[in-house]
Amino acid sequence: MTARTTTKPLRSVDKTAASGDRRELLVALRDKLWAAFHDERTQPRDLSPLTLRLKEIQAEIEAIDLRDEQSRDMPVEDGIFDPSAV
Repeated sequence: MTARTTTKPLRSVDKTAASGDRRELLVALRDKLWAAFHDERTQPRDLSPLTLRLKEIQAEIEAIDLRDEQSRDMPVEDGIFDPSAV
């Protein structure tokens, strides 16, 4: 039996991979690894690699979020208005 702290269904790794959204794929992988980490069927020898991979994926997600946040805060400069382009 799987011990999960939430009743929210896991995102499908296949579907998120097909979407092409890297952050969503990383979140789905993180959630899947988290579920495996808490699954009583997971062997103790697998906990260390799961922990390391969870940390790596979480760092990648945080880096994407930081990059996105910084790009939102960047001022946008307008170019020269060309009325014929409208």
